[in-house]
Amino acid sequence: MKTGTRIVFTVYLFAVIALCVFLLGILAGIFRPDSLSDFIYTMQNGMIWYKVLYAVIGIVVIIVSFMLMFFGTGKVTPKTAKVAVFDSGSILITVKAIEELVERFVHEKKEIKGLKTNVISYDDAIDINIDVSVLPDVDIPEVTKDLQAGLADYIQKHTGITVKQTKIMVTGLKENSIKAS
Repeated sequence: MKTGTRIVFTVYLFAVIALCVFLLGILAGIFRPDSLSDFIYTMQNGMIWYKVLYAVIGIVVIIVSFMLMFFGTGKVTPKTAKVAVFDSGSILITVKAIEELVERFVHEKKEIKGLKTNVISYDDAIDINIDVSVLPDVDIPEVTKDLQAGLADYIQKHTGITVKQTKIMVTGLKENSIKAS
């Protein structure tokens, strides 16, 4: 769920909870029933701005309610890339599998220690975006240029998919850590 959707649903749920607490409070005698009738009187006989405000709130609640009703019912298809198309069908590979190939290739490089991968699939090609951390004593332009060229060839060789663009972002410098067993 995206952040904006999460915020809308959170505000909506707090409003529904507040309304339920208010109604339960009236039933339990904590709140006076007059406060509900005062609210209804203001909606009917109040200034036009109150009516507009209440109408907007009502419309927003209805829209969010419909969004909640149908949230998550869309068909989710895994992100894939076409390897080949034949008369009898096609061969696809998931973006996750391509990301695993990228990680395998990058982990073979001793100069690179950290990695975050993002593959964007198009009809006939892919873009690869990776964030890496390198050792502090390496020639960063040379290492990244070699990584960029080698990665495109590696993916082309193992999947048959053309790599349109490879973006490499060096996000940090990491020391070579030796793991003790």
